[in-house]
Amino acid sequence: MINHPDIPLGHIIPAHQTFGWCAHCPDRTPAEELAAWQTRELRRMVDEARQSESPVHAVPLPGSNGISSCCGRPPCEFVGERVTRDPDAVTCTGPVVSQPDGEA
Repeated sequence: MINHPDIPLGHIIPAHQTFGWCAHCPDRTPAEELAAWQTRELRRMVDEARQSESPVHAVPLPGSNGISSCCGRPPCEFVGERVTRDPDAVTCTGPVVSQPDGEA
């Protein structure tokens, strides 16, 4: 058995290591510990979803031969990805392609 001198005997070691307290600590309840674990897991899931979120591509402009200015691909290749007309909402990090009228 691993000794944890800073954690009181009979207390929940993972909770103490994560939160600094557990359901057996004074003024704490099992419901509070459960809520803390659930909140921690939800935050982890949200962070993971943000990191794996698909890019938002620019809608091809008139005169661009149907090629997106953000990555030089046609929209038919954006399966499962989003497109937008708002240039501030584009998150695609593909190579910038010059448009025929000189705009990037």
